Parts: sequence; structure tokens; C-alpha cells
Amino acid sequence: MTNSVTSAPSLAAIRWTTLTLSVVLATSTARPSLACAAVLFGYAVWTTARPTSEERRATNLAVVVDVALHVAVVASTGWWHSPYVLTLLSPIATATHANALLRRAEARESLALTHMTRLAEANGLLTELHRVAQSLPVSLDLTETVASTIARVTELFQPNAHALLLRDEAADGWIVAASMGVRLPNTVKTANLPAPLAAAVDAAGATLVADLSATGPGLGTVTSSGIYVPLRARNELVGLLAIERIIPTTLTERDRALLDGVAEQAALALDNARWFGRLRQMGADEERTRIARDLHDNVGQALAYMSLELSRISRDTT
Repeated sequence: MTNSVTSAPSLAAIRWTTLTLSVVLATSTARPSLACAAVLFGYAVWTTARPTSEERRATNLAVVVDVALHVAVVASTGWWHSPYVLTLLSPIATATHANALLRRAEARESLALTHMTRLAEANGLLTELHRVAQSLPVSLDLTETVASTIARVTELFQPNAHALLLRDEAADGWIVAASMGVRLPNTVKTANLPAPLAAAVDAAGATLVADLSATGPGLGTVTSSGIYVPLRARNELVGLLAIERIIPTTLTERDRALLDGVAEQAALALDNARWFGRLRQMGADEERTRIARDLHDNVGQALAYMSLELSRISRDTT
């Protein structure tokens, strides 16, 4: 956007009003200095017809020219006794207005720089998430999926402690599938979850706790900050993931957003592996049932045959 520094309505009014009054005063003196009046009149027409842009260099130049011209006219006609002394209000108003415009321009530049910085951060985050998506496991083995997920989380965040819990709906609890540096048993009831994990159960996304000393203990014995995220796939809570560090405030909002993206993809991989495991178990159970049924039928047939043979032999002997 371009605005005028010296032709805004208020500035134009000040310029033409002071110039008119000064010319009236000058014509009432013995030496009216009409040449100065002509110079100021021409300058007023020029600045009104050709507004100065809001660009910094042009604005500064316009202010310098405005001040220099009016001071020169006043100085050449008697300084404070000059009939054109009122025209000094014009460059003062111009300088004030230019300063306000420059501040607004700086604010816009700062805002644009902030947007560019955020876009750069978002681009970096998307690039990292793309790398994560490529490195997440394609295996349907649950153990391999858990190991690969933890390896990727460790590589990205370098935590001093971590834990990956899988939902056990039958027992209304959680199975600790992987952990390091934490004080958790192999299985945990929902009611016994540590406070940060319990809060993550109902959270919509990852939660950053920059200083655990203010909110309660974390999972580790010496950790001071952490990020806790629910693992949801197909609108179902399938697990919880937590990372913690010893030094407080070292985990940032960028880390939180990145772990949120990792969790979304890891949750789907873990859920796929669990469903595959269930289907495989169901297939194995059905196969065992079929074999047992076949064995039962074969034994029954053999016993019936033996019974018939014994009956025939008994009749023959009698």
C-alpha cells in the first residue's frame, strides 16, 4: 500500500492554510518577498500533485526537502520576524506523519518476517514428518513396529526417558510395550497412570510440560520436562507415548508439533500390527479346532469299526 506523506488531507490543509496566512502577512509588509511565496506555492502544488510513497528512503528524502526548504525561506526573510514563520508548521506535521507511517511500515515488515519465519518452520516440520512417514515400519509384526517407532522417536528427540503403552481393553489397563528410564511395571491400570499420562488419555493431541516441578512428577526419577501424546487410530485410543528430558524447558512447541505428527502415523502402524496379530491368532485357533475335530472324528470311526468287528467275532464263536 502507498500513502502520501505530504498530501494527506490534514497535511494539505495545514500546508495551504499556513501558506495562505503567510502570503497575507507578507503582502502587508514593506518588502513582501513574493519570490519566496512563489517558491512555497510551487512546492505546495508539486507535493499535492505528486504524493510521496511510504518507502523509507523516499519518505526520509521528502521530510528533509520539506524541512530544508521552509527553514531556508524563513531564514532568508528574517527568521522569527519572517512573515513565513507559520509555514514551519507544515514540515513539523509532515515529519510527525512520516514517522507514524514508517512505524506502520516497520510493523508490517515485522509481521511479514514473522509469517515467513512461521512458514519456514512449518516447511521444516512437514519435511521432517515426510521423513518420519518413510521410515515408519511397514511390518505387521507388533514387536518390530514398536521397536521401529521407538528408534525413530529416539533419533528425533534424544530423550532421557521414554515410554510406549498399548491399550489393553480387556483388563482396563495398559501394557508397557517399550520404556527407558521410567518407573513403570509391565502393566498399568488406568487409575494408576502417572498424572501426565492420565491427562494425555483425554487430550486431543500432544501436551508439552516444560517444567514438571510445577505440575507433578513425570515418568522418570530425575526428568524435568516432557511431551505426552495419545495414539489414536480409526477414532480409537490405541496407546500412549511419552518422552522426557532431564533439563527443564529444553523441549519446545516445535518438538510438540513434530511428536504429534509422529504419533498420528505410529498409531496407525501399531493398530495395523495389533489387528494382524489378532487375525493370525484367530486363524491359529481355528486351525487347532479343525485338527481336534478331525482327530475326534477319526478316533470315533476307529472305535465304531472295532466294536462292529468284536460283535462279528463274538457271533462267529457262538
